Amino acid sequence: MSFIMPENKKQEHLFASVAGYRKVQSLAHKLKRGEQSGIREAAALMADAVRTLGAGRSAVLVPIPGHTGRATYTKDLCDEIGKLTAIPTADLLQGTHHLPLYEAKKNDMKPEGIRITYTLRQSLPEGQTAILVDNVLDTGHTAWAAVKAIGRADTRLAVLGNTRHYTLNNEVNFTQISVENMVNKKQVEVKQRTTVQGMSQTAPEEKAARQNTVTNTPSKEKMPTPGSLSAQYMDLKERHPDSVILFRQGDFYKALNSDAAKVSEALGIALIHPQNPDNGHLVAGFPHHALDTYLPKLIRAGYRIAIADPIQKKDIPQKEAIEADKKEAAEKKTSKKNEKEKAQDKGETKASEKTQEQKPKAPQLVTVNGEKVTHAHAFQSTKYPDTWYFTARLEGKQLRPMVMNPADVEAYKEKKVNFGDLMGKYYPTKMEKKVTPEQYKSDMILSDGRKIEKMNVFKEKDENREDFGKYKLFAKVEDQEKGMAKVMTTEDLNAFFDRVTTPRQLVEKNFGERLNLASAYEKYKLPEEAKVSDIRITKDKDGEWRVSAKVGDNARTDKKVISNTDRYSFFQAKTVTREQLAAKYLSADIEKAMGQKQEKKAGLKM
Repeated sequence: MSFIMPENKKQEHLFASVAGYRKVQSLAHKLKRGEQSGIREAAALMADAVRTLGAGRSAVLVPIPGHTGRATYTKDLCDEIGKLTAIPTADLLQGTHHLPLYEAKKNDMKPEGIRITYTLRQSLPEGQTAILVDNVLDTGHTAWAAVKAIGRADTRLAVLGNTRHYTLNNEVNFTQISVENMVNKKQVEVKQRTTVQGMSQTAPEEKAARQNTVTNTPSKEKMPTPGSLSAQYMDLKERHPDSVILFRQGDFYKALNSDAAKVSEALGIALIHPQNPDNGHLVAGFPHHALDTYLPKLIRAGYRIAIADPIQKKDIPQKEAIEADKKEAAEKKTSKKNEKEKAQDKGETKASEKTQEQKPKAPQLVTVNGEKVTHAHAFQSTKYPDTWYFTARLEGKQLRPMVMNPADVEAYKEKKVNFGDLMGKYYPTKMEKKVTPEQYKSDMILSDGRKIEKMNVFKEKDENREDFGKYKLFAKVEDQEKGMAKVMTTEDLNAFFDRVTTPRQLVEKNFGERLNLASAYEKYKLPEEAKVSDIRITKDKDGEWRVSAKVGDNARTDKKVISNTDRYSFFQAKTVTREQLAAKYLSADIEKAMGQKQEKKAGLKM
């Protein structure tokens, strides 16, 4: 069922929010990481809003999918809200993988350039009202895509928090309803529960409880021991919320909590429920030798993967662990201070800082952008011994392993190449200078003076196309009725996401010849040693324009058909020369003629 907007009129939809985003930011991050305590806390805060939206209606809770196209933590949130409100959950929406909106903002992209489309897995029964559920209402683009998929004018939205950006959406008016004293009421309830649960609470503790905010609500769930696997997971997830964390433990790779659910679904492996919360609420694991098989599947499922080596702090009581952490931090601080003083005594301008690690410190280098490359190394595939991979960590973030060229493997073994050389070859865009946001936004004029009206990168969603699922570049230049689209190379895709290129450079590289730009033909050059003359561009009896050339004294190439684009560039735009057309169409014939000539000379000498 499609949803059609009235002409020149925005669609009106009601939504309810617990609070402004800043007040619930910490809880929103816990929710997005899939932490069960955060999900339960958010559900308790949102229950009144959902009851208000569904009052007097036969309602169902519909979780909004994430950027992978599936509902994960939002479905768990709906289930928890349903326990409090008796409103059932209906996981109706599905979509295709798209670039996360926070990633778009980080790269100075407008949300309108990200195509978000959802479809119904099953229809919503007549007479039922859908209450969409998400963690935050920001730009409104995700919510509007979900509203269009539902196709009902009475569709409503419940979120934990909201910004003011949703008012800028040009397609829909999200109108906020008032849920009186929602936050204050919940804080009072939390305070009362805390008092009942701890009657022996001292006066200072009572004062601290009164000062609790919405994001610091006490939970019955036991916090993980500092230094435990679960605590390390929470710390890494806070810093890398968009990545799936894989811990290497012995002969296995393990994922925890929300990441475990994602890995289980993507790989079809079982979930484990550990009894000790220090080991996580959910765990999914696989043997280390299966990494080469499972890693590509996780990446194809749309996940970013970060591999971590957990710090071992077994059997340390919580109090002792805290003291150990404090002592370790103090020792490091004292060690650094002493090293700086020694360096100053020797007249050095900068002190060298050494950190103690369980493993030998890996070679490091710094990119032109000032980013640190750590733990760069090559490793052999356990499944295919002839295959080697090169990988590294950039600012602590694991990069995707790249298959190495056999020649590079031998050079690596013989220590003939350094990590800087390998980084430049396998992660070239990580080593290039990034353009500034100002440079990126301003470089929209082609070399012939035409303006780029629109340019964006999207993932092909039409399953009937051969390029389904591939990233494509779209561009529209002034004077064009329609835009142009082309599947992007890995090189261009990395350059785009790493921001080492500009719209003009991408458009000229991918569509330069179609736009009849002189810069697009500069790459075509005849071999300097080739004796090429009498380049002819003629029209045959069939009306086709062809190019041919004389090579050496007697040889002549076959006539090759010139495309309509190149013909226009030659005759009308005059942006390509005869020599450049000969280099483009006749290079193979010219090299063949030159090779035959050299063989003939060698035969005469013998």
